[in-house]
Amino acid sequence: MPQSTAFPAAASLNDVIYCFGGYGSTTNILNSVLSYSPGGTWTNLSSTGFTPRFAACAAVVNGKIYVIGGSLNGNTPSNAVECYDPTTNTWLSKSNSGFTPRSHASCVVINGKIYVFGGSINPNFDITNAVEVYDPNRDRWESQQYIGSTIRAGTVAGVFNGKAYVFAGITGHNGASGQIVSTLEIFDPLKISMYWFRKN
Repeated sequence: MPQSTAFPAAASLNDVIYCFGGYGSTTNILNSVLSYSPGGTWTNLSSTGFTPRFAACAAVVNGKIYVIGGSLNGNTPSNAVECYDPTTNTWLSKSNSGFTPRSHASCVVINGKIYVFGGSINPNFDITNAVEVYDPNRDRWESQQYIGSTIRAGTVAGVFNGKAYVFAGITGHNGASGQIVSTLEIFDPLKISMYWFRKN
């Protein structure tokens, strides 16, 4: 990368990897927007309209990249929801009404909607297990929260057969005294009464 960076958000689209923000080596929050091509070339992209932050999550829907949440100065969680269009190299702010400000969350796309899992909700690193859902087509957050998973932040998540697999993380409130875990839980948005399944 052009500079040392921790906790950036990243997403891939059309064989290009995009990196957003992060925490720099000189203890500053970055507003950088970068792309990396398979040929090994880094390109600086527009950051006009992008909120500088680290520990956000990113997801791709309909050829656009949504960068959600993250951490601001003083580890304050961000409620920013911003959309990057690679075809025009431009940013648009999106609705954050109904979205809980959080950092160190993970997110995935299932059936065109973005599901955001867990994360830190204040500068003391108190952690939530809330799942919130964003519909890009309607620019709206769903008010229903799917509770039932382990309270944790710093997870990674992927999708298989229409279900989200959420791995690892740090548990509990006040993450400084939390435990790092190997937990794997599966989220099925189509289940009516039971959304989560625990796997060892």
